[in-house]
Amino acid sequence: MTKIAERPDESPFVLLDDSLAADGVSYLFTSPVEVLRCDRPEDVEETIARISDAGKEGLHAAGFLAYELGYLMEPKLAPLLPPAREAPLIWMGLFEDVARLDRADIAEWLAARAGGGHSLTAPSLSMDEDRYLEAFHRVKDYIAAGDAYQINLTFKYHFNFSGEPVSLYSELRQKQAV
Repeated sequence: MTKIAERPDESPFVLLDDSLAADGVSYLFTSPVEVLRCDRPEDVEETIARISDAGKEGLHAAGFLAYELGYLMEPKLAPLLPPAREAPLIWMGLFEDVARLDRADIAEWLAARAGGGHSLTAPSLSMDEDRYLEAFHRVKDYIAAGDAYQINLTFKYHFNFSGEPVSLYSELRQKQAV
């Protein structure tokens, strides 16, 4: 487990945003007292224990657990954990306070941090149509054989990014409410 500061010029934050409901409430966690990043499988147990202890200390934990962490939750799957991962298995900020934001508050907060805009260049997909169709048919076969009842077949969309991440989030939020 590594305790880190994400960006020297800006403290990490976590925004849990409800952009669907007219009276939706968003939760904003800022100024973490500690940031936990776990990249190595052997550090998962220690990291989870620290998160648990932080809750007992009255801190709020907000962040993410990587999809790949699921491999480590089932001993039979642990050997299948992909060895080359860019994202951590766990990234969690420990916060003293959480702010409740209504629609007007969140719009103001986003606008204040989206300055400077953003750009995306050199878009490419990680899977061509033929590979996707092959994978799709394999998924159908697994389901038909009873080996699975649901599979989320996804692929990555690669691009170069420059600018403010909050600007990109604001644009995506407007185009695809969640």
